[in-house]
Amino acid sequence: MMERRDDLSFCQEMKFRNKMVEYLTDWVMGTSNQASDDDIKCLTRDLDQASMEAVVSLLAGLPLQPEEGDGVELMEAKSQLFLK
Repeated sequence: MMERRDDLSFCQEMKFRNKMVEYLTDWVMGTSNQASDDDIKCLTRDLDQASMEAVVSLLAGLPLQPEEGDGVELMEAKSQLFLK
């Protein structure tokens, strides 16, 4: 999707990309290493890799923009995003 973003119309592209990165990384971190069967582990690993490749596409040139109203200092919020 990000490779063809010239064909898409985004109202708030940066906000959308930040949210997608958040959702994908939360999902990958929450599902890793939970499988017990070797076949499922292999499939999960492949899915995790594909998800991380999608995150790489989303992160390309993306500025760190914390959500509004977090109540924390801007630099601290950006540091937390970078750390994640």
